Amino acid sequence: MVSILLPVYNCGRYLRDALESLLSQTFQDFELLAIDDGSADNTAEILHSYQDRRLRVVHNERNLGLVKTLNRGLELAQGRYIARADADDIYLPERLEKQFSFIEQHPEFAAVGSWYLKIDPEGKRLGITKTPADPEAIRFRILTENSMAHPTMFFSREVANSLGGYSDLKLVEDWDLWSRMLSSGYKIANIPEALVKYRVHSENISLLCQSSIRRQAFSSMIRRNLKALAGIEVDDSGSALLYDSRFMPENISKDKIEPAVELCRDILKRLEESFRSREAGEELKRLKGILYLNLASAALNSGKNGLARSLYLKLIREGIYIMGALPRYGASFFDRKIVDFFRSLRGKLSP
Repeated sequence: MVSILLPVYNCGRYLRDALESLLSQTFQDFELLAIDDGSADNTAEILHSYQDRRLRVVHNERNLGLVKTLNRGLELAQGRYIARADADDIYLPERLEKQFSFIEQHPEFAAVGSWYLKIDPEGKRLGITKTPADPEAIRFRILTENSMAHPTMFFSREVANSLGGYSDLKLVEDWDLWSRMLSSGYKIANIPEALVKYRVHSENISLLCQSSIRRQAFSSMIRRNLKALAGIEVDDSGSALLYDSRFMPENISKDKIEPAVELCRDILKRLEESFRSREAGEELKRLKGILYLNLASAALNSGKNGLARSLYLKLIREGIYIMGALPRYGASFFDRKIVDFFRSLRGKLSP
């Protein structure tokens, strides 16, 4: 049996859509474990309006927060597998069937996610996010960012519990769990098909969190993952600088730009030595492109035009991002931004 783990907190506006989609799955051998984490809206009323034997409703006596609620769900779940779900998302009918089939046929995998569609609060499609499907590509990308979308995840309850469940790490509790699975020798995959409609709205936890909290959480994960999965040690200041280079280049002060470039060059070189597969090589190109583009932008904004130009030309020479054309290994929105950025720099970076 599969246990769908659905933590709910003040999500009455979207809850019925989530419940209807989960109760309409083509795969029928499941329990839907909905844990109300002290909601103050009409969440409890909606949950108790369903008379479906597969739906188990549990109420926390007080608001425990997401991580403790998830771990309570792992303790209460009766299924062999856990299918994570969020109360503001929608799940395509064959989601459980396809993920159950995959993990049963591939016992070496502890978890499997999928691509997902982004929708707005009214359910209008915004686009598709294609997370890496190959295990080696996932292992590489998870070093510096979460390559798995939490509400798409389907995983072994036994493995999760053996690793201590979710750690109490705000914003990165799921990223940390997948990372510990990988460092313990398990494999993870993504099904290259959208099985979830992920709703983007102003109340998403990840959007409400302060940038300083995000920076601390992400840089800590980057530091731990580089050591555990690649054998690369960086200190707290180095991981924070790497985070800024990857996600927030506008935070890099003028005197930190050149140290950031040297740090990224060193880490990229060591990653290239550690990850030899073709799939990881493509991920290395992607990361190099993002880091060098961001650092070129930071250098340009600080008046270091020569450094910006050298970083830009390095990408061109290596064929990672070609001006006027999309990378041959993907045409994501971010890649288009990179190409547009390069076009805008032509005049500024000329000798």
